[in-house]
Amino acid sequence: MAIRGGVKRAVVVAAVMFAGGRRAAAAPAETPTVVLHVLDYVHLQSDELHEAQTLAAKVYSNIGVNVVWTDGTAGAAPADGARHLDVVILTPEMTKQRSAPPGAFGQAGPEQRRAYIYYKRIVDRAIETRSDPRRLLGVVFAHEVGHMLLPIYSHTEEGLMRPEWSGPYFGKIPDFLPSQGAEIRKELTDPK
Repeated sequence: MAIRGGVKRAVVVAAVMFAGGRRAAAAPAETPTVVLHVLDYVHLQSDELHEAQTLAAKVYSNIGVNVVWTDGTAGAAPADGARHLDVVILTPEMTKQRSAPPGAFGQAGPEQRRAYIYYKRIVDRAIETRSDPRRLLGVVFAHEVGHMLLPIYSHTEEGLMRPEWSGPYFGKIPDFLPSQGAEIRKELTDPK
C-alpha cells in the first residue's frame, strides 16, 4: 500500500504514559517495541533523518508503542522479542526501478518486512506545497510502517492512514485511529 500526494545513525526511543493530560489506564507490563532498520541510499543529512524519525516515533508513542531506529537490516537482527522491520530510503533511480505507482511516496504491506520510501517525490511535494520535507518524511515513515503492522487494506478516511494527502504539511502528524492503535499493539504482542 502507498501514501500518495495529491495530496548516521539516530536512535529514538519513545513511550507515552500520559494521554490527553491524564494518566493512561494501566500500562502493560512490557511496552511493545518495533525496531526500524534504516537503509538510506540517499544519504540524508543526519539532522533531517533524525527529525523525521522523531516525528514518526511520536505517532507510535501516542498509541503506547516504543520505536527504536537503527542501521543494518531486520534479517540480521538478534531475536530479542521486538519486531524488526526495514525502512529503505530510495534514490530516484531505485524508485524508477521499482516501478513505483505514480504519486506514491512509499510502499509497504503487512506481508512485507520492508517499507520503501521514495524520497525525491517527498521533497518535490514539500517544495510544491511549501512544506517542511522533514515533517512530510515523518508522515511517510509512520504511514508506511503502519502498513507493515496493520492488515492489508488499512487505509482510512481520517487520521494517519489516509491514502491521499493534500495541502501543506505543517503542525502535528495525524494519529492512528484508536482501533488501529489497539490493532498495532496486539500485532506487536502476539507471538509469531
